[in-house]
Amino acid sequence: MKQITEIKCSDNLILRLLQNSDAKDIYDAISTQRSYLGPWLPFASKELSLKETEVFVNNITKQKEFNTELLYVILYKEKFAGLVGLKNIDPDHKKAEMGFWVKEDFQYLGILTEASSKFMEHSFKNLDFNRLTIKVSAMDFKALNVPKKLGFELEGTERQGLLQVDDKFVDLQVYGMVKSEYQIKLMFYIRSTKLRNDI
Repeated sequence: MKQITEIKCSDNLILRLLQNSDAKDIYDAISTQRSYLGPWLPFASKELSLKETEVFVNNITKQKEFNTELLYVILYKEKFAGLVGLKNIDPDHKKAEMGFWVKEDFQYLGILTEASSKFMEHSFKNLDFNRLTIKVSAMDFKALNVPKKLGFELEGTERQGLLQVDDKFVDLQVYGMVKSEYQIKLMFYIRSTKLRNDI
């Protein structure tokens, strides 16, 4: 896989490969916004110490091939805004599950969609994945908009696939995208943009 340390989305938005020094930002974000992140992100509901967060980050950064998990930090105007990445990576079949989150104070800026779109492009073009999956709680209405905007297809429902903080199970909506679909949609987007510019 062709790994890139930094991906520029726009002048204000950068994706940077996770570093050990990011542990403090991640810890601060989760510990101060547990009520916002916890219902939708199982790991955010657990009260991990800074040391445990550092161990988690180190376990990811020390991978040589990123064959289990890959994370990028979302930086908006040089400030930590969240994470985007891949988990459940299956290098043999070139597929993975894509995930993302941003802090509450970075909502409604289009950051999540823009960062996810650029990371999807990176995953297909540079990392040579053939299939990406996004799983979102059926109750997380804001996050459900992201795979739809990215052009992912709703493939089904993983019934009671997520156990929330209150010990209630909720369904997960499963969205998928394969490289051939991505290439077609990208080609259509480029052509439609050119036509609009020519008018």
